[in-house]
Amino acid sequence: MEPRLPEVVRPIGTPFICAGIMVPMTIIAIGPVSTVLSNSLASVYNKLYELIPWLASGLFGAIWEVLVIFGIHWSFTPISLTNYQNMGFDTLQAFKGIAVCAQVAACFGVFWKSRNSQVKNMAASSAVTGLFGITEPAIYGITLRFKKPFICGCIGSAVGCAATAFFDSRYFVYAGLPTG
Repeated sequence: MEPRLPEVVRPIGTPFICAGIMVPMTIIAIGPVSTVLSNSLASVYNKLYELIPWLASGLFGAIWEVLVIFGIHWSFTPISLTNYQNMGFDTLQAFKGIAVCAQVAACFGVFWKSRNSQVKNMAASSAVTGLFGITEPAIYGITLRFKKPFICGCIGSAVGCAATAFFDSRYFVYAGLPTG
């Protein structure tokens, strides 16, 4: 198929056309739909957390890093913000932090068990990056590569989140470790 834009205009024209289409779409459709979805998800999670807090947090902890793999974890930021606005606190932030720490621990485990110096270096740097809340290098570079550390990190996260729910942990300010 022949390109529709001339080669000279393509570097500037393509992003301009994309922005011209996506900005109105975001304002008209994507924004309102995502607001409704995040409010609905917040309601479902909060109801489950009210009924069975350890189950809600354990499930959340188990799937958090899987959500990070697909980039879906950003959909929980509006949920946290909705919780802060409606209730004055949020429980998800605490559980996100536990999930991040579980993947960091899995990287440290790979670091200690590996005999390959290249893997050791990658695991150490990924773990350090994870300490700052960024787990993508840990997930893609180390834990998913070896599979078992990723699964152990998810299980550790689920157990840690369920245990934390017994203490009714909450964040009152949107800050701290958990990003993804």
